[in-house]
Amino acid sequence: MNKNQLWQLTKINLLYANPQATSKARQSGKTGRKLTFALLRQYILIGVIFVALYGVTLLGFNLAIQTAIFTKFIALFTLMLVSQNISVINNVFFESNDQGAYLPLPFDQRTIYLAKTIVVQMANLSFAIPILWVFIMTSVHADNWFVSFLIAIILFILYLSLLFLSCTFVVFGLAQTKIFRQHQKMMTLLLLAISFVAMIAAIFLINNTSQTMSANQTGLFGFNLLHRILVYPLNGSSLFFLTIILAAVVLLAVLADRWLFPQLMVEHKNNRTLRKKNKRAGNSRSMKEQLIRYNLKLLQNPTLLMQNFYMTTFPFIMLGAGALSGDGSGISFEHFSLMYFGVFFLSGIAISALSIGPYSLTALGISLDRSNLFFIQTLPISFLVYLRLKFLTMWVLQTLYLLVLTIAVGFWLHITGVNFVALLLGVIWGAYLISLIYFTRDWRLRDLEWGNVTQLFNRGGGTLVSMLVVFGGMIVFGIIISGYFYLIKYTAVSWLINSFFGLIIFASSAGVIWKYQITFWQKKLK
Repeated sequence: MNKNQLWQLTKINLLYANPQATSKARQSGKTGRKLTFALLRQYILIGVIFVALYGVTLLGFNLAIQTAIFTKFIALFTLMLVSQNISVINNVFFESNDQGAYLPLPFDQRTIYLAKTIVVQMANLSFAIPILWVFIMTSVHADNWFVSFLIAIILFILYLSLLFLSCTFVVFGLAQTKIFRQHQKMMTLLLLAISFVAMIAAIFLINNTSQTMSANQTGLFGFNLLHRILVYPLNGSSLFFLTIILAAVVLLAVLADRWLFPQLMVEHKNNRTLRKKNKRAGNSRSMKEQLIRYNLKLLQNPTLLMQNFYMTTFPFIMLGAGALSGDGSGISFEHFSLMYFGVFFLSGIAISALSIGPYSLTALGISLDRSNLFFIQTLPISFLVYLRLKFLTMWVLQTLYLLVLTIAVGFWLHITGVNFVALLLGVIWGAYLISLIYFTRDWRLRDLEWGNVTQLFNRGGGTLVSMLVVFGGMIVFGIIISGYFYLIKYTAVSWLINSFFGLIIFASSAGVIWKYQITFWQKKLK
């Protein structure tokens, strides 16, 4: 195997692992070696941030005896790792569309696949580093800590390999079906969405079962076997389970090498003959209906939708992760009285403010038009009417997704009655206000000549700034909502407190509407 070829192929495929990060690094002037190491640093930095946020909280626990806590954290980051694996495998092996370019070149097929595999593992560092951290922390508390430490490193490598190979078989198995080849964009989005939704559902499921786990310290089934291997590395059952994992990795690796990966070139050749025919648009629809359908078609991009889904759900993931770090006793708002109506309404606004950002549909809608925006200005309709229709279309879609997530959280937290309605109304109103801000921002920063949709995400600071805003917003809203809650709970003038916060919300809303709806759109575009 030519090591120089392997390194060059690895650097090339690293660019496809996360197109958004690549685009952002290039915009900052990085090329060649600097670009490669900038991408690697970002993956490692995110992993370190996760360790700092969640791993540090484990320092006060003896994970060698607290199986439940160990399994909760490993399960959480395993779910994230599975979702990441599916996304990156799809990007590197399929979305890159580079298989045909390798056919005439003197590259060994195994070298190509090994380079892509290495890149997937590099991209997985963000969620793999916290797993390694937990493995090591568990091993150092074991009786035979030195042996446990060595086993932790071996188990970590085997575990990552098992997850990667399992996800590879899922993605490749789907890619070889006829329906995937005929509807690749739709099926890709469906695959990524299912994995992402499954991850969120599993997080809440893990939290709901945490009380029983904490009581008997059995932990989640399957993950408790990993704990046993780390704590009792020389035990007969531990060696047996470790051997099973090793055998599974070897078997899947052999099957992938002999059967799975060679199919990739075959699929590339087959895909050349399976091009979807463009469908005709009906002429009987009204102009409004056609424009709505046109705006919906602008969203048929898996990268755009998955980035939107992920970043919109990110605050909810943090909520689930925070709950997993608790004692598993559960949280319930079932018996909260009506005087907390305002608290829940403000919480709904906070959810929207934290979930909607530069990656939201309303923050991208105008730029997605590209050069069509000039053509639309020539149509026999008011341009302001068209922008209003676009805004409402994007806002409704974004709000519906937020409402689904909020309803799931509401059931999980046992929010009932009027307070639940207040939470949902807060989400709707907050989504409207924040969407106004980002829609106006999209007009100011509009880019109608972008080549990759990830370029739109990077306007105004990019994902890193967005994540920092989310974390900062969590702190600010956490302080405000907590203060609101305790003022009502420990004072006898709840009506006065609610009136005060109601006036603040009303004044803030009026200011946003005046600046970003009335002043900007009514005066600057007329």
